[in-house]
Amino acid sequence: MACDRHYRVQDRAMIRRWLPRSLWLLAWSAWAWLGWGLHRELPRETPAFVGSVLLELGEKPLGFIPGEALFLTGTQGRDGRSPVVRVRDAEGRVAREYICPLPDGTPAFDGKRGVCEYHYGDARVGASYLDLRTETWVSLPAEADGTPSHHPSQPWALFWRGPQGESPESVVVVDLTTGRFVFHWSPPPESRNIQVGARPFFIAEDGVGVPTSKSKALPSEANQSRDCLEIWTIGETKKSWVIPNIAVGDDPTCSAGRVAWRHENFIPKSVDVLDLAAARIVFTHPPEGARRVVGRGETPVQQTYLSADGQSVLLLAPPSLWQIETGRLLWSAQANESIASDQPELDAFEVREKWELPGASIKAATYAVRTLPTGQLLYRCFGQTLGNRNSIDLGVGLTYDCGQRAIRRFPPKMNWPLLALCQTILALPLVLLWAALRWRRKRRLRLVGAAS
Repeated sequence: MACDRHYRVQDRAMIRRWLPRSLWLLAWSAWAWLGWGLHRELPRETPAFVGSVLLELGEKPLGFIPGEALFLTGTQGRDGRSPVVRVRDAEGRVAREYICPLPDGTPAFDGKRGVCEYHYGDARVGASYLDLRTETWVSLPAEADGTPSHHPSQPWALFWRGPQGESPESVVVVDLTTGRFVFHWSPPPESRNIQVGARPFFIAEDGVGVPTSKSKALPSEANQSRDCLEIWTIGETKKSWVIPNIAVGDDPTCSAGRVAWRHENFIPKSVDVLDLAAARIVFTHPPEGARRVVGRGETPVQQTYLSADGQSVLLLAPPSLWQIETGRLLWSAQANESIASDQPELDAFEVREKWELPGASIKAATYAVRTLPTGQLLYRCFGQTLGNRNSIDLGVGLTYDCGQRAIRRFPPKMNWPLLALCQTILALPLVLLWAALRWRRKRRLRLVGAAS
């Protein structure tokens, strides 16, 4: 009996010793876990200032030349004056400039391929491209008219031109380094009732998708679909294959063997995703039964972006991110959130968050950058960091601040003073509890010593 009583006393003493220690370990582990969460959630520092870009009247920023710490700006030609492309260093100083060979052009820039493009209002004149690697201007033929779509890796641009007088509708792909056609499509002479139903697009490395529609079906084609998607291979004169019964919508985008497009003439605003290998629609939102046809222009424009792996699609109106395979909602904007910018080439998008204290006039805004495949938060900042396309050069870690017209470091660094302040506030209750328990223990020992 005495032995059992001895062991029970030892057990109680061990529990009395280790239980408080375990609780303290649990409390400080929770504090560390909250610190890890705050490291991800807290706004980061404003990117460090490198230099300012002073723009003259009519000059606009175009973007970075990848990996060279050089920033481009361009002027728009007016009143017969030739546009000018200026190359600036990281501090905003003009390093060199190029004068466009033709007047009255509107500039644009394709940073991945390092070419600056100018389009002209005269339909008889094609675009002019400045190849920044060779510092030469390349003039494109008149058939290369309109706003181009650029290939993700090759120096190719795709142009879609409607009928011009007796000239039929055409889709062309031009090599920007030579100004020559590498692909040309027009309706076959025996089928002039075939027309392009939506904007053509690049597919993978050497494919072109041409959505077609028949304006008038022949009697022998009464049971055939009027809409289809023709898949062509650049450099070949025959179609690779045709996907029937597919009416491609507005502004299709292709990634990882899938094509997403929007429909402007439906309420609610709708999006479809086509799997090219399976030749079927794998995602539609909302379902076709919940759509109502309206006239164009009656609804806000709906934009769609596919992730690089083709597994998710981002809708800008309403802002939401969906998983294509399961139709699961990955992320949706809250009442205080709106999409500020998108960077499909970086596989990310930026969300503006508005904060307001109830009953107070205090307002603030933060910008959260999320991944396009999953919607996971990458970082948060008090100012916008992604900006427009070509405004970030990851190779040298620079970004262009449109609001301040400044070049800054990228990505933004962690705000360590703010994290330390928050962690100190979270640790304060634990420290005060420890101090109170220690004072209580010492007081008890003093009372026992005085009584003895």
